[in-house]
Amino acid sequence: MAGEDIIGKSIEILKRYNLCDSCLGRQFALLGSGLTNRERGRAIKTILLMKAFSPSGSRDETMLKLLCESNFEPALRLISTYGIQLRYEVKPCYLCSDFFKEENLEKWVKKILDKINGIEFESFQVGCRLNPSLLTREEDLRTLFKLEYGESLKTEINRELGKRIHKVTGKHHNAKSPDLLIIVDLTIDDVVLEVKPLYIYGRYRKLVRGIPQNIWFCPHCWGKGCQKCKGTGRLYPESIEEYISIPLVEAAKGTGYKFHGAGREDVDVRTLGSGRPFVVEIKNPRKRKINLNEILKRINENAKGKVEVLLLKFSDKKTVRRIKKLAEISAKTYRALVVFKGIVKPEKLKELEDFFKNKVVSQRTPKRVLHRRADKIRKKTVFNVKTKQIADNIVEFMIKCQGGLYVKELITGDEGRTEPNFSEFLGLEVESITLDVMGVED
Repeated sequence: MAGEDIIGKSIEILKRYNLCDSCLGRQFALLGSGLTNRERGRAIKTILLMKAFSPSGSRDETMLKLLCESNFEPALRLISTYGIQLRYEVKPCYLCSDFFKEENLEKWVKKILDKINGIEFESFQVGCRLNPSLLTREEDLRTLFKLEYGESLKTEINRELGKRIHKVTGKHHNAKSPDLLIIVDLTIDDVVLEVKPLYIYGRYRKLVRGIPQNIWFCPHCWGKGCQKCKGTGRLYPESIEEYISIPLVEAAKGTGYKFHGAGREDVDVRTLGSGRPFVVEIKNPRKRKINLNEILKRINENAKGKVEVLLLKFSDKKTVRRIKKLAEISAKTYRALVVFKGIVKPEKLKELEDFFKNKVVSQRTPKRVLHRRADKIRKKTVFNVKTKQIADNIVEFMIKCQGGLYVKELITGDEGRTEPNFSEFLGLEVESITLDVMGVED
């Protein structure tokens, strides 16, 4: 677009609408570089002022009036210096309602700084919510004057406030994954914050039986408290997620958490060996720089030998997706101490080891979990089985299998819902199973 066209378009616009320097310049934001929209608009108005007045006597009082009404300071100074009598009224900008006045920008910066006070972050992004009528006005203006080189009002608001926040805080802008999203909501005249969750990865060992991974609410009252649960609202008084998550949330001064485990063991199953991977997602953390070593010690002290966390490290949302995905396919190793209702022949154990090597098992959803899982058939692989006979009717099995396989049902058969299974292969019913998770690949 030629310079004459920019000036011509600007004259047409200002004759119809009162625009501040920033909003006028924004209509040509994609032209030139290294300039703010305010500088663009100011440059255009300066040329218009030069065309409207010369000391020799030529003047365009209509343009001078338009420039004065847009609060263009050089025009105001000029008519004062030369004693030019004009009847005009300074009007608010048609597009932004004077949002880009320096005092208004500083007002919003102060609001933002008050809101983010006490929150630790390294990166941020500014966004805004506007009254739809403001956006419609700009769209209509560009359509009317066939303007093709502008940028949106939102973009300029976000950028101008972002530059000022960076200057004050020294924190950097991140459009993809900021620690802090600052939303300037002009519809409610307030600032809203969205704090990126803090993700902590670790591995835990469950050293005793009888503790669920997650909080188990009473199925009769769902946490409200009733006679069945003796007013507690729960089936179990403690959980692994609470032992691990609560100290982390307290240290980060978060508002809550979500516990993501790489699968989960039954309440009566221990997790030993290298432990089970997990990620704690801390909601709205005010602190991001927390001492994980100290928190790890506190968790283990509080758990008093029931749960042990082996490591903690900072992580991200991708890790949550990864461990959830791997939980269904990665290898897990179990130790099962099984008491049979009869004598186990040693030669059958050797045959069982050979038979179940890389064996695909067809497993229909076990009866014990039908109340919370869809009734369908899953295909899972048993990679290998090692056996050790403890007594005539007691065998220790070391089972390496694909994630998502129900190991108890692999042993019992679950009344034919899991095929093949150990009970059927040995021709013996199972009296009891004591199960431990010995390894979870990550």
